[in-house]
Amino acid sequence: AYSEARVNELVSSGRTVYIDFTAEWCITCQVNEARVFGSTDVRQMLMAKNVALVKGDWTSSNPVITQALKRYGRNGVPLNVILAKGRKPEILPNVLTPGIVVEALKRN
Repeated sequence: AYSEARVNELVSSGRTVYIDFTAEWCITCQVNEARVFGSTDVRQMLMAKNVALVKGDWTSSNPVITQALKRYGRNGVPLNVILAKGRKPEILPNVLTPGIVVEALKRN
């Protein structure tokens, strides 16, 4: 589950972090999850790079998630962000494919 403190701790320790800001009522979010996390290529890349997966659930308009979305210049979901120590956050497109995610993970 999303926590700014936990994300900062993971990044500081050298882990790459993939944050999936999502909501149960968000159709695009559900399609992204099925396409991306259902992909063998994505799962293999996540494991190979020891990426920490963090879910920001905005189903109930959680104020902590609302603030996090604002920090990334967004006012809604979906939002997928890759964070790595010493790098700028990489914000992925709203509509994802396994290829987009694999290429982004290769860069981080």
